[in-house]
Parts: sequence; structure tokens; C-alpha cells
Amino acid sequence: MDVAPTILWILGITPPRPMDGRVLTEALTIDGPRVGTPKTTRIEAKNPQGKFIWRQHLKRTELNGVVYIDEGNGAAEHR
Repeated sequence: MDVAPTILWILGITPPRPMDGRVLTEALTIDGPRVGTPKTTRIEAKNPQGKFIWRQHLKRTELNGVVYIDEGNGAAEHR
């Protein structure tokens, strides 16, 4: 989702409407938009299921207004 905004930036074209993704400034050899500080969060949930507890997590990073899903997993554990 970051490829189109990056190519448009290189070509000097402003998209007619907001796009998903962002310019991959860190991959360019020319100046690009300023890259902010990434913010990583982890969301966890659990749900008891009889003799088990289902636990699930999702790790996400937000950078320049774009959210990336880094990792997610779930598993049942004995109580």
C-alpha cells in the first residue's frame, strides 16, 4: 500500500484524493516527507472457554498516520 504514494512522490504528482499508505522516505535516495517516530502498541484479549482460556494478541505500529499490523497470534491455554 506504500508503493503508489512513493512512486507518485518520485514523479512529483499529488494524488487527487488521500491514499492509503505513505511515502517510503527511508527507501529514497532523494529527499522525501519527514518520517516521524513510530509508535508500537500491543492489544491483548482473553476469553475463558471451559477448561481453556483463549488468548490473542495483535502488535501494531503507527507511523506518519499509517497503521501497520506487525504480528498477531492466538492460542488456547489450560486454566
